Amino acid sequence: MAPKVSDEYKERKKKEIILHAKKVFRRKGFEPTTMKDIKEEAGISFGGLYMYFSNTEEIFLQLLELEYEANDEQINICHSDSFWDQLVHFFDHQKQELQHIRESLIPVSYEYFVTAWREKHRIPFLENRYKAAAAKFAGLLQAGIENGEFDPAIPVHEISKMIVSTLEGLNVSSLFLEEEAVDVEGQLDALQRLLESALKVKAE
Repeated sequence: MAPKVSDEYKERKKKEIILHAKKVFRRKGFEPTTMKDIKEEAGISFGGLYMYFSNTEEIFLQLLELEYEANDEQINICHSDSFWDQLVHFFDHQKQELQHIRESLIPVSYEYFVTAWREKHRIPFLENRYKAAAAKFAGLLQAGIENGEFDPAIPVHEISKMIVSTLEGLNVSSLFLEEEAVDVEGQLDALQRLLESALKVKAE
């Protein structure tokens, strides 16, 4: 009889496999990566791999969830009661991240989602992610209103979608164009100034 394995162990093992898979996806891209590649990178058997995952797409989607959670947490890392400071901190983090976008998982995620027009089962994940990101910013902005920091001239849900769409556009531009042409820092500074005006941020 095989020994019983705790749920904690299973979760830890799954995360280990996902992190090994991340190296392969970054190196090869989504489509070329095989379960054999991940098995070899993780140093496990096929049986051990298939015990946790059915295919590379399942692994990749769980990897994206981990990446998105880590990115979302950047807002919360700023230890400030000011919601405006939290936004500024997030934009500063984005400036750093976009400098290294080609070494990140973002190019692979675009490779995966660009085919969603024919692989329609991929669309719900993308839609949910967009809604979650917009809701995250909307929640932060609403908290700022309730805290007396913001008195927005534009509805919060419109501002939050604008932030998400602008960041998405910067991702694409930074991925394919030269840094000087995109001017990430200038673009994010401009976005910050626009938000400061649209939100009518009150000076402390």
